Amino acid sequence: MIARGLTFTLDGYWVKVKNRIVLPGLFSQYDATLPASFTSQIPPQVTTVQFFANAVNATNYGLDIAVDFLHRSGGERSEGPAGGQCANDGYLCFL
Repeated sequence: MIARGLTFTLDGYWVKVKNRIVLPGLFSQYDATLPASFTSQIPPQVTTVQFFANAVNATNYGLDIAVDFLHRSGGERSEGPAGGQCANDGYLCFL
């Protein structure tokens, strides 16, 4: 303990997701960049289509940091929480 009422918490995490489900943008039957074999399957009364796909592998890792200070004096109470996160994007954000 560094000081009475001062608490530090450090949590690490590593999350690996395979075949993450994503919702891509809308596909139009009039999009010339798409193969005709794809757009020809879209019924004439439908202008755009969208579907879910298992398309992405993702790994997220980082640290969650929390600091809390609680001080009681007589009937008074003072509290000062702070926290932050350092994820695999390299940024440190304090909340």
